[in-house]
Amino acid sequence: MIGSAAASTTYGATFEIATASPAAIRRVALVRLGAVTHSVNMEQRYVPLQFSAGSSSLTATSPANANIAPPGVYMLFIVDANGVPSVARMVSVTGNSPPAVTLTQPAANGAQAMAMRLDLTGTTQFGADNDVKQLSQNGYTSGSLLGFSVNGDGTIVGSYSNEQTKPLGQIVMAAFGNVEGLKPEGDNVWSATGASGQPLVGVAGGSMGTLRSNAVEASNVDLSGQLVNLIVAQRNYQANAQTIKAQDTVMQTLVNL
Repeated sequence: MIGSAAASTTYGATFEIATASPAAIRRVALVRLGAVTHSVNMEQRYVPLQFSAGSSSLTATSPANANIAPPGVYMLFIVDANGVPSVARMVSVTGNSPPAVTLTQPAANGAQAMAMRLDLTGTTQFGADNDVKQLSQNGYTSGSLLGFSVNGDGTIVGSYSNEQTKPLGQIVMAAFGNVEGLKPEGDNVWSATGASGQPLVGVAGGSMGTLRSNAVEASNVDLSGQLVNLIVAQRNYQANAQTIKAQDTVMQTLVNL
């Protein structure tokens, strides 16, 4: 009979089992039953333990790792020289804290340095061929920039060969209190002057307007002013034409004389 035993133990640890006749004990074992709804259950276990007998107790050594006995609750039996098992005692076998594995990837090829920590909690290993049961991936391979686009708010979004997108920056816009005071520099470039006032810098949206990617800007000239200039030029041309006509008439009259 088992007088008392530890309620829990960890892998590789020793624990005491109190019994009336330690010298008469021939076997110490942990037994874990499988689910009755499965004909083949890998959780079933019979784990014999190494032990030594003292004057009033047995000192047993827990299983070495989870490959021998997965974490969980087991029935503890001792068997005497006549092959008679004791009444079972429930013992919980727990795993030791797994070592922390940290991998450091130095910065290279424009990528920042990374520190990765492997968490092995809950992993098990069986004596069988490797077979992937479930695959969960939350990362992606390195990629090169293929192109970019501009959103309506001015955000420049880069597209990479690994099917990822990433904001690269944002275009700023400037507004002026008096746009008519801007100085033209050519090639659709304007510069601020004292008449235009200081630029008010912001992002696209609201009073700043929006940006449109892959579009050609329409004409932004003052059509009314250009029409007035055209009329003035036409009148100047007509006046010059009349002057030439009058001069030609005078010359013809002189020739006739």
